Amino acid sequence: MDAAAWAVAGAGFIVAAALVALTLAPLSVHLSGQARGDPSGAWAAAGGIRIAFVAVALVAARDAPATAHLLVFGRRVATRRLRDLGRRARSEAGDRLSAEELRAAFARLERHLDPLELVGFLLRERRRIELADASLDCEYSFADVALTGKVLAALCVLDGALPPWIAVRGRPGWEAVDRASLALSATLRLWPGRAVVDTAVFLARRARWRRAPGSVGGPSPAAELGGAAGSR
Repeated sequence: MDAAAWAVAGAGFIVAAALVALTLAPLSVHLSGQARGDPSGAWAAAGGIRIAFVAVALVAARDAPATAHLLVFGRRVATRRLRDLGRRARSEAGDRLSAEELRAAFARLERHLDPLELVGFLLRERRRIELADASLDCEYSFADVALTGKVLAALCVLDGALPPWIAVRGRPGWEAVDRASLALSATLRLWPGRAVVDTAVFLARRARWRRAPGSVGGPSPAAELGGAAGSR
């Protein structure tokens, strides 16, 4: 084999390995959020989602507009106000599709896919999403000290009822003022490659079922996939 053939073979191997990794390996999604409020009425909240080296952060406060930040490798590359993004999305949606066009598009989709089968398929795909861990930390106090104690008891009961990978921790304050602070973090594991494979199989079975001569009375793709999932 000459150098060109080896290069093509190497590129094919790399692509194949990447596809196998995307199919078998999970993708970690990290979520986090914080919120704080005090007796003066001031409040602030921030949250974010990170996938690999790309993250989106949302920040809002009482006297500041809500903004969204796009970060790559920890560096902020774009910032937009949520109000501007919402206004732009509504204007673009209004320009693109009218109500009649949306109904026509749904009718075309319905001719190829049964909405109930599609909903059932999407519900089954929940198995491709797994909550790895989550934690909620609450720091709070109320002017009514008895209410502070009741909230603490409720959080303790909730923490005991949740699975071990979900933690709820309460840190009460007893200074008799209305104040609260929340911090949330969670990690999800996704299998996007498996979801793509499942979607391809579902669409292929749907096309085969529609072409079959006795498809009107035969089992639907949803029933076939449900039986396959049950057998696994």
